[in-house]
Parts: sequence; C-alpha cells; structure tokens
Amino acid sequence: MLFGTTLNQMLVLVIFIIIGFIIQKLKIVPENSSTVISKMENNLLIPALILNALMYTKDIISNLPIVLFGAVVVAVTMAVGYVIVRFLTKDKYLQTIYGYGIYFSNFSFMGNAVVKAIFSPEIFSNYMLFTIPAQILVFGWAVPFLLTPKKEELENLDGKVKFDDSENKPSFFKKYLKPFLNPTIICVVLGLVFALTGFGGVLKENVPFVTSVIEGLSNCMSPLAMILTGMIIAKYNFKQTLKNPVVYILSALRLLVFPLVFGFIASVFITDYTWMVCLVCYLGMPLGLSSVIIPTAYGKDTSVAACLALVSHVLCVLTIPLVFSILIG
Repeated sequence: MLFGTTLNQMLVLVIFIIIGFIIQKLKIVPENSSTVISKMENNLLIPALILNALMYTKDIISNLPIVLFGAVVVAVTMAVGYVIVRFLTKDKYLQTIYGYGIYFSNFSFMGNAVVKAIFSPEIFSNYMLFTIPAQILVFGWAVPFLLTPKKEELENLDGKVKFDDSENKPSFFKKYLKPFLNPTIICVVLGLVFALTGFGGVLKENVPFVTSVIEGLSNCMSPLAMILTGMIIAKYNFKQTLKNPVVYILSALRLLVFPLVFGFIASVFITDYTWMVCLVCYLGMPLGLSSVIIPTAYGKDTSVAACLALVSHVLCVLTIPLVFSILIG
C-alpha cells in the first residue's frame, strides 16, 4: 500500500522535474531563471514552509528529543561520509562535492514534498523538527564555508581574480555569525517561539489573512522546487560524467545503503513510527542540489555535481517507494 502511494507521489514530482527540464531546454524562460527561482525558494518559500509547519506544533518541548535525534543522525552520516569520500578521490574540490552529497540529502526540496504529500501534518511537523540540525548545518556551515570557494580558489585561468582583495578582513561576526542570520534559520527560530508561546494559534485566529499568506507560500515550495531541479539538470551535458562510476556509487550509497543500513540498525532501538519515518525520509532522499547551485554562482565546474543530481533524482523514483515499503511499510 505504501509502495503504491509513494510511487504515485514520486511520479507527480518527476512530472514537475520534466516540466522544468523542457522549459529550460526550449529556452522558454530566461537563462538566469534557475538562479532567481533558487533564491526565491531558499529565501521565501522554504522559510514559509518551515514557519507554517512549526508555528502550530503542540507540546513542542516534549518533541525536542526528535531534534536531538536528528542531530545524531546528521553527525553519524557526516562522519561515515567523510571517510568514504577520501577513498573515492584525492581531488579536494571533488571531495567537497562528493562530501556534500553524502552529508546532506535533498531533505528539503524533495524531502519536504514527499513527507508533506504522503504522511499526516503531525508527522510533517516532526520532520521539520528532525531536520532543524541539518538546516542549521547547511545554511550556517555547508553553504558559506564548504561549498563557497575560498578567495584563493577564485582565480581565473587568465590570472584575473573574481573578488576585490582591497576589502578589509571580515569581522568575526560577518565571517562566523552572519551566515546563521538567513531566512531559513530565522523562520526555524520564529516557528519554535510561536509554538512555545502559542502565538501561532493566536495569529491564525485573529489575523487569518497573514497565516493564509504563509500557508500559500509554503504550498508553492514543492512544485517549484521540482521544476527548479529539472531546469538545473537541463543545463548540463552528461556524456562524460555519466561514465564516472563514482556517480553511481554515491547514488547507491545515498539512496539505498544509508537508509537501509541505518534504518535496520535504528529499528532495533526505535519503536516510534514517527521517528522511523523521519529517519528514513531524511536518509532516503537523493543528493542535494546546493552542490550544483552554489559553486555555479562562482564559475566552478559543477558538471559532476549536476550528474549526481540527475542520476540520484531519476533512480529515487523507484528507490524511495522501495525503501519506504521495507522500513516503514
């Protein structure tokens, strides 16, 4: 039953990806559309989705253990992934790309869409709590420090540099604290505050048009995210990178090995259905897209990252229903 329900939802998401692929290939939209949509997703739609999911959560204090559980899962997968990528390549840049794919699945764009469509609102709220540590790490560390090239890496082949070296050395706040002041992290905090104080319910009861706007924005996240995925994939020629065996190794690790191995281990100790759903959904999603989006903005070669996105997103149409039916069916 779960296999069929999940497969049906995956096919819906794939159709959105195909739409994005087609409109990019046919140049129906401007060339920079994927960049604009990506910024809108990260700065508006995903924050709205998180805020909408968290602000009405009841007994949030009693649900905080699932946040700690999410932190443990992220820590373990990052530790295992760190070791794996160093066996796959010695190239530092590829280690970064492979590492991000192992450390963080597409738990946001794809994960949110899948969980919201298949499971109850209560489970979706818990999934939002579970992924808080991953959200913080992605936007507070991975994007500004792991995926954003360092200044010395931004030199062009002609010797020109893509930054103004006359700029003063950034302050501690700008370098280490400012990355956390982004819409996603802010909405995580706001959602938790609204839930703890009950202000979310008050807002919905007394100013319903505001909460309707937040809900409307959150409903746009999933289809637009999948269209964005198709648009990003359509920009690349994969003839060479599809021959790279690491692409298939990483896809298999992310889509099957991680969710099945960690899922079976966790099932020995975890009896709570919601916790298992959160674990499996987080681990079973395809490789994240930030390893394509962020380096592209700096002129880095992202063909391998895009190929990883393509292969893992195509294969996940079958692997996600399979993993779900085995572990939580």
